[in-house]
Amino acid sequence: EAHMMSGGGGDGDGDGGGAGAGEEWVKLWIHTGHLYIKGRKMSKSLKNFVSVRDLIGDIADGGLGFHPDDLRVFCLQYHYRSSVHYSTDRMHEASAIRNGLYRFLQKASAQKASAQNASAVKATSVNANAPPLA
Repeated sequence: EAHMMSGGGGDGDGDGGGAGAGEEWVKLWIHTGHLYIKGRKMSKSLKNFVSVRDLIGDIADGGLGFHPDDLRVFCLQYHYRSSVHYSTDRMHEASAIRNGLYRFLQKASAQKASAQNASAVKATSVNANAPPLA
């Protein structure tokens, strides 16, 4: 049975080689760029990789201490087919972007709440001056 979707790097490592003769391996294939670290393609065999667990793990436990949303922002900065060059500096940049987004959303939420509060106060004061109903 064919898988619904799969992905692979731009060097053809996902060309359907797992399928037998005449068999459909996947229904949809997405070619992605490679992930590089220190100028080399990141791979387990080269032992030059950073796991997500290490990336978002607590510093006290040996992790790098990034927020999961830092990784999301890092990934959103790149087109899915382009190669990505990972570094902790780039993760810190993504973290700064995330913090800026969080601050913006907090300010927007506070302004919305303030506007709603002012509107409610105005509506209350208008109703307080209305003549009593008969």
